[in-house]
Amino acid sequence: MAGVGFLYTILRHRVVDFTVILNRTLVYAATTSFVLGLFALFESLIERSALGHDASLMMELAVPLGLGVSLSTVHRRIDSLVDRLVFRRQYREEVALRRFARECAFVTQPENLLDLAIEQISTHAGVPWIAMYEYTPDGYSRVRQ
Repeated sequence: MAGVGFLYTILRHRVVDFTVILNRTLVYAATTSFVLGLFALFESLIERSALGHDASLMMELAVPLGLGVSLSTVHRRIDSLVDRLVFRRQYREEVALRRFARECAFVTQPENLLDLAIEQISTHAGVPWIAMYEYTPDGYSRVRQ
């Protein structure tokens, strides 16, 4: 039921861009299908060549389990590669955001933090002008530009 609520919120209020969800779903479905195909191929080859018809039940269970464990590592690496290649812009933005969050921990002056935030937003948003406003009792006042 919670999943339906999240889906409704995402679609109704455009919390996340629908094309991003669709693109990621299609790409990750394709990579998962590729890994499952590899699993089926390797399992079939091992069963025919190494195990034969006289293998014990434990051996027949151990081989798919070992393949699943080893292919999960392959799947994570493929997902990481797809993130870097297909979703290059989002990957670079996420890396920059993580780096900015780490740097913020060492900034002691609020003015320096605002300057750093303006610089990072300008660099990664690709816009020529940025302004930050602060809410005061008299209304909004521009803090940085």
